[in-house]
Amino acid sequence: MASTLSNRRRHAAHLSHRRRRPARSLRAFLIGGLVGVVLLAIAGVTTLTVAVTDAVRGPQIEIVPPTGDLPPIGAAAYVVVDGDTGEPLASLNADQPRPVASLTKLMTARLVLDAGRLEHTATVPPLQITGDESLAGLEPGDHVSRGELLQAMLVASANDAARTLAVDVAGSERRFVRMMNDEAAAAGLDATRYTNSDGLDDPAQHSSAADVARLAHDLMQEPAFRRIVAAESTALRGSELPATNDLLSAYPGADGIKTGHTDEAGWCIAASATRDGGSIMVVVLGAPTEQARDDAARALLDYGFSVA
Repeated sequence: MASTLSNRRRHAAHLSHRRRRPARSLRAFLIGGLVGVVLLAIAGVTTLTVAVTDAVRGPQIEIVPPTGDLPPIGAAAYVVVDGDTGEPLASLNADQPRPVASLTKLMTARLVLDAGRLEHTATVPPLQITGDESLAGLEPGDHVSRGELLQAMLVASANDAARTLAVDVAGSERRFVRMMNDEAAAAGLDATRYTNSDGLDDPAQHSSAADVARLAHDLMQEPAFRRIVAAESTALRGSELPATNDLLSAYPGADGIKTGHTDEAGWCIAASATRDGGSIMVVVLGAPTEQARDDAARALLDYGFSVA
């Protein structure tokens, strides 16, 4: 970023000096101008050096300018990824740390899948429900399998299912959060920090479009995860829970993944679609409305298929 230097005092001195010794003033003016050009050139080189240094330090997913017909996207950050190779196709603010709402549950799912034993029966612990949360209607003492809880968490974004899974896997949510952060560090998700298992707003909790995309791409290689996030609904204790991802029934080829929304995060989604054997995945963060989020995801998916 080049800086603009003010020359008002120098210019005033030149004007005063010109009244007494015109020739010398002109020479000083020319020398001053030459110095100014040199300084601007140095500033430009410095800016380029900083930009190159930042590029070398490097984001996990490179900021890629769109090369096709991509309309304006109404979101704070996004990334488009080739779902097969993980190659980035376009992005905006991809490495900017931001709240990601219930996309946090992707890491919860990662740890639950790693723990295995999806048939294991978990006991719902005491739950502290705050505000308007997405819930599956679980009550303390209920007995539900890990597999059912995982489906309720990923399909219907149920916070009570996420907390139950955290306690069941780690013994307490605090220990589970430590596991989440250890996994994020091991995976190189440098913009990611967790404080809970469900994604409720917390100033210390954040991720990025790039980190979410890397995590989602990894999870989509697991058949059990792919099957769950492609479902338009799931059932728990006799009740049907509809998917929060409306693209599953509205976008051709849509096969996942997860939505999220809080006051701080705005409307977010990690979305995937497969056509003619090719897959595109997008992450949208900080859209102002649910409709804007879905419109952004559609536009980015269309763009991905057009250039992949």
